[in-house]
Amino acid sequence: MAKFNSFLFILLVLVANRAIAQVSPFEKEILAFEAKDAAHKPLERQIVLYGSSTILMWDSYEKDFANPKYKIVNRGFGGSQTSDANRYFDRAVMPHKPNYIFFYEGDNDISSGKTVDSVWTDFNIFYNKVKKQLPKTRIIFFAIKPSPSRIKQMEKQKEFNARVQKMATRKKRLYYLETFDIMLTKEGKPDPNLFKPDMLHMNQNGYALWTNEVQKFLKGL
Repeated sequence: MAKFNSFLFILLVLVANRAIAQVSPFEKEILAFEAKDAAHKPLERQIVLYGSSTILMWDSYEKDFANPKYKIVNRGFGGSQTSDANRYFDRAVMPHKPNYIFFYEGDNDISSGKTVDSVWTDFNIFYNKVKKQLPKTRIIFFAIKPSPSRIKQMEKQKEFNARVQKMATRKKRLYYLETFDIMLTKEGKPDPNLFKPDMLHMNQNGYALWTNEVQKFLKGL
C-alpha cells in the first residue's frame, strides 16, 4: 500500500508539472527566482538584469556591472519574449524594487514571426508597467543584437531599435544602449567572432563589447 501511495504521489507530481509547463513554459524558472528571493531578502538600491537568454547567459555580469553603489541581480530566462517579461514582472522584478532595470527582449519576438508593431505594443506595456509600479526606476534597453543566425530579421530589428531609441529621447527614465551597430563588420553584417558556434548567443568577445557600453552608462550614475 505504501509503495502504491508513493507511486501515486509521483504520478500526481508529474501530471502537475506537465500541466504547469503547458500553461507556462517558464514557471519553473520563475519559481526558482522566488525561492532565491525567499532565501535571501532582496536588498535596496539594486540593478536588475531582465530578459531572455542573452541576459541569462551573461556569466560575468557581476564583474562587468561592478559598481560599489549597487547590488546586481540576474533575472534572465532563456527563450522569453517581451510578453513573458510583462507576465512575470511582478514575481521576478518587483520584489527587488530596483533603481535600474537593464532590459533585453524583442529578439525572440521577431524571430517567432511577430510584427514590429506587435513587439512595440508589448514593449510599451512593459514601459508603462514599470512607470506605474516603480515610478523612480530607470529602464536601460539593450538594442536587439544582429546575429548571423537571424540575419534575415535585421531590418525588423533595426526598425524596432530605432523606435526605442526615439522613444528614449522623449521619455524620462528610459535609455537606449547601442548594441547593434557595434556588432557589425565593416561590410555591415553580424560579426561571427562575437558569437558562440550556434551563431545566436554571444561569446566573451560579444559580452566584452556590451560591457563597454554598460560601463559608459554606469560612470554617469
